[in-house]
Amino acid sequence: MQQNQDVIVAIKQYLREHLHELSVELLCEYIHETVLPKMIRESTGAVPTNEVYVNDVKVLLGKYGLKTVGVSTVCQWMKCIGFKYAVRKKVYYVDGQEKPGTVEYRKHFVSQYLTYERRAYRWIQIDAKESAAIENKGLVPRDSGYRYTTENGEEMVEYHVDSCTEFQERMNSETKFSGNLSVRMNKEQKPLIMFGHDEAIFKQYLLAKKSWYGPDGIFILVPKDDGQGVMISAFQSIELGFEVKLNQEQLDEIKFY
Repeated sequence: MQQNQDVIVAIKQYLREHLHELSVELLCEYIHETVLPKMIRESTGAVPTNEVYVNDVKVLLGKYGLKTVGVSTVCQWMKCIGFKYAVRKKVYYVDGQEKPGTVEYRKHFVSQYLTYERRAYRWIQIDAKESAAIENKGLVPRDSGYRYTTENGEEMVEYHVDSCTEFQERMNSETKFSGNLSVRMNKEQKPLIMFGHDEAIFKQYLLAKKSWYGPDGIFILVPKDDGQGVMISAFQSIELGFEVKLNQEQLDEIKFY
């Protein structure tokens, strides 16, 4: 093991990936079907066949003073690299949302999402006079928005609909998707409608952490766990909202696979 650290790294990764079904026999099978053939290929340069595999294994193991790799040997190896077989116990789960890799990916996702918004129905275009009026009211920051001139020479300003609640109300009433497409959108690209997903779990015996005790210390017995759970899952989008109602004609156009 000390002379083959790359093998130990591979074994540790395999064990972690199969922790839910892990057994000594499972690792023993992995060693004989994956690890040893790979070591033979690296040492001899040849692909081991069924006819010579047994002999190649004996030669390979003989270099390390081993005759076979059995269940007891594999069990000792597992203990040596930090794994142990013990009684299950209650543990707590640590959310990994603030891991460095997750935080870094979140920055990339936000940047990419803002780029995609240029192709979504998230915009409103108003003339410069109206823009100045709402700026004076303090509804939007001064000198914000994208300013441009139309082909007719009219001064316009484009805002994101989330910049002001009045924009949202206006686009909800005037447009189908709660906003217009951006004037900065590449005309060769297709518009996007982005969906978000979330879920909630309802438990059978979801109880409060506290309960009333009688004067003599009597209290009700409660289940040891929360019982069976039911997950409710849903999709939503800014353009279509939550729980979109479809008529029969629309349902007939949808193909389910």
